[in-house]
Amino acid sequence: MRHPTFIFGLSVVILLSVFFSSISHIPFLMGKQFAQIIASFVSISRGNTADVERTIILRETGAQTESSSGIFWLNSGGLFYVQNNTGETVQGDLPPYSYWRLTYAKSNSIDTDDGYHPQNILRLITNAVALNTTQTVYIKIIKDNYSQSPNRNSSNGIFLMSRYQNANNLYYAGMRVDGHAVIKRKSEGIYQTLGEVPLITTDSAIYDRFKNPSLLPKDTWIGIKMETKNISHDTLQITLFVDLNNTNSWEKVLELKDVATQNQKPILSSGAGGIRSDFMDIKFKDYSMETL
Repeated sequence: MRHPTFIFGLSVVILLSVFFSSISHIPFLMGKQFAQIIASFVSISRGNTADVERTIILRETGAQTESSSGIFWLNSGGLFYVQNNTGETVQGDLPPYSYWRLTYAKSNSIDTDDGYHPQNILRLITNAVALNTTQTVYIKIIKDNYSQSPNRNSSNGIFLMSRYQNANNLYYAGMRVDGHAVIKRKSEGIYQTLGEVPLITTDSAIYDRFKNPSLLPKDTWIGIKMETKNISHDTLQITLFVDLNNTNSWEKVLELKDVATQNQKPILSSGAGGIRSDFMDIKFKDYSMETL
């Protein structure tokens, strides 16, 4: 039986206490409620505080325990906003003398274009952990950032994260800029592609870092759904669905099993979820994480 994390009509005091307290024991989040409660949280606790003409929800922190939200930890990306019930990364350039522009200019100038685009490396992670989950999100790509970084390549894209243990151990599922759907495991910092299938295929749909750097559609909502569940003591199954037309009609595009062997170790324990995007400005809505 599934239970929503939040219930409409709770008092302001309860809402704020939920956001500022740890909810690691809560195994799931509900998307539409999340958007509305986030908006209330902003107006009540932050007033009209703004940065880059948007209301700040989260600032990046080095440790999960330092996050001002009990729901999400912004591990990378500088700033995260909500506007009109829609989450979004930094849009466009940060001001030259803003804190995060200067910070990233020192810490990771190459991937963030001298600090102007920390959104190039968005990592938004749930504080909640769970074992078997379904995550869903709708993402709109506003623009690509054609960084000179050598890390801007065909493997970039929009992804859900699952079984997150730390930055070096987790699963990804989503859509790459070359038009492929993919499921990957990152183990001890090493990526392994577990499954991959072409999804956007036309005669002109050929990825090129310079001439055609992204085949993903812009200014339209793209749905991604990821199911992660253990099916035996040494095996988990991951299924990826997409909704390319924003119709709430899901197409299964990949399903695979990650089996423990002498040379590979699937992540069979509970972990966090979350959202990742690379070298682009995005918005997202209706994120949810539910237990299976």
